[in-house]
Amino acid sequence: NVFLSTINSTIKNVLNGSLIHNNLYWNNGLNLDNSNFDSSFINYDPLLNTDYSLMQTSPAIDIGINSIEWNNYKLAKKRLIGNITSLSILQIFNYTLPLLLIPYLITVLSAELYGEMILAQALALYFVVIVDYGFTLSATRDIAVNRENKEKLSEIFSLVMTIKLFLLLVSFIVFILIISLFDKFNNYQEIYYICFIAVIGQALFPIWYFQGIEDMKYITIINISCKTFFTILTFIFVQSESDFIYAPLFYSLGFLLAGIWSLYIVYTKYNEKIIKQ
Repeated sequence: NVFLSTINSTIKNVLNGSLIHNNLYWNNGLNLDNSNFDSSFINYDPLLNTDYSLMQTSPAIDIGINSIEWNNYKLAKKRLIGNITSLSILQIFNYTLPLLLIPYLITVLSAELYGEMILAQALALYFVVIVDYGFTLSATRDIAVNRENKEKLSEIFSLVMTIKLFLLLVSFIVFILIISLFDKFNNYQEIYYICFIAVIGQALFPIWYFQGIEDMKYITIINISCKTFFTILTFIFVQSESDFIYAPLFYSLGFLLAGIWSLYIVYTKYNEKIIKQ
């Protein structure tokens, strides 16, 4: 390819494993902007005739290649298969675990207690939606677009986490008002507050970050490990109605541990931290 007399950038934002090579550039505003290129970069006068054909002495003759090389195709394919596999395993696990746990809890606990726990979890789920605020879509997109830009990545991570923590604080205040003002929740207030711990865990878990950088194995490993661990504890410690409190506690602690563990990975492996905006 020959790029000649372009006012602005000839090529821009060729990243994520892609590489520009065997091109000639001359008299452009900016040859390459934020892009990967190799030593085949040529910056010479292409020596064109008046009809824009190449002169016989043009440095552009026989300098290029007639094919496209996908250097990281195998790597990208491997990552895609790995991500699909990870999310598939997690989805199967999420459908299978309740089939084991729910019948046990219904047998051990009374219908009233089990129903109260489900109501508390459902109420907490509404606040999970509020705290997420659509970041699983918008933040995932922003992370994916800027994952090669470390400074921008840290900026996005910090902004999203700051907003989520603010929404978490507001949600907790609203949650307290709801529990305090409605008589329906008076008898089992502690259950509702325990279930709100799951909201905290979900707020801390940056699933949108792992999705954006296309490293979904951590989502699967963390979720399966934490849920399995606390499910086992539920089977061990919840043996009668008197042990009822442990059921929502272990449920919520699973989310909290997952959130803390995920942040630890983001901080240590990817060196992301919340910075002042």
